[in-house]
Amino acid sequence: MTIVKISILIFIATAIKMLTAFVINKAVAVYIGTTGLALIGKSQNFNQLVMTMAKGAINSEVTKYVAKYGKDIERIPILFSTAAKISLFSSVVVGLGIILLSNYASVNFFKIRRLQLFCIFWIYNYILRFQ
Repeated sequence: MTIVKISILIFIATAIKMLTAFVINKAVAVYIGTTGLALIGKSQNFNQLVMTMAKGAINSEVTKYVAKYGKDIERIPILFSTAAKISLFSSVVVGLGIILLSNYASVNFFKIRRLQLFCIFWIYNYILRFQ
């Protein structure tokens, strides 16, 4: 495939993604109102922050060093094991932080005390499954 075909396919995929996101946001805004949509946005931003911290924020560095040392058979396993150790350590730290601060996050971010279990659920859904 040429770069023009790939660019067109990426454009189509991005346009479909943006259109579906618009439709979903509009439907959510109609059913739960602007306050509910703001709460979902706040939840998504917090989720992205937690995911970045849980991964150790090393994605671009791993990609850079794989491209740099891709043919060096001795360095690649060391790179991957180090990246896995950093991700595991940061996931455990973030997971413990969510467990310990779930009540605080529930009350201060969402203004609802009953969401404490929902905050703890993030540990299983996003951190321990390494998504």
